[in-house]
Amino acid sequence: FADAPYDVAVGKVNYKFKSPLKLTQGNKVSHWQEVASIGYPETSSDYEASDLFMNLRAFKGYVHRETFPSEGPFGRHPNGYELSFLPGKGASGAPVFTVPDEKVIGVAVSSFRSERELYEQTDVLSDGSKYVEKKISVEQFGFAHALDGLLDWRAKIFEGKTLQEIASV
Repeated sequence: FADAPYDVAVGKVNYKFKSPLKLTQGNKVSHWQEVASIGYPETSSDYEASDLFMNLRAFKGYVHRETFPSEGPFGRHPNGYELSFLPGKGASGAPVFTVPDEKVIGVAVSSFRSERELYEQTDVLSDGSKYVEKKISVEQFGFAHALDGLLDWRAKIFEGKTLQEIASV
């Protein structure tokens, strides 16, 4: 597990494949950068299969804004990105990468939703029943931790190498 405030963990499995995704230093990301993510949210599970099977789900959108540790409803966090898509529950840890060059910039952490009541009017009809009309503004966005601050991380599982070095294997 990475040190706080990162919500990042790494593991090792006996499965190898060549990923098209690249983890590089100095990726400049700002408003309107097109990004994507791919992962396994809980809602993609196949509950009728005899073995656990999760169907991969892809997300695509853009960066609303870069975030900094003192901003937003996120609590204590590293630099990050507000995303135009909502990673599903269970997709935490999925890579978030730029499109079309597939450079990993972060990991999906969560989704946020807020509501603000703009208007409410209650009318009492002649029979005593009430009619309520409300206008509500809803804001929703995904959130990802930026990985730039972890590229030099040397987790014990990396056997002395950095995350950047492990990613290039």
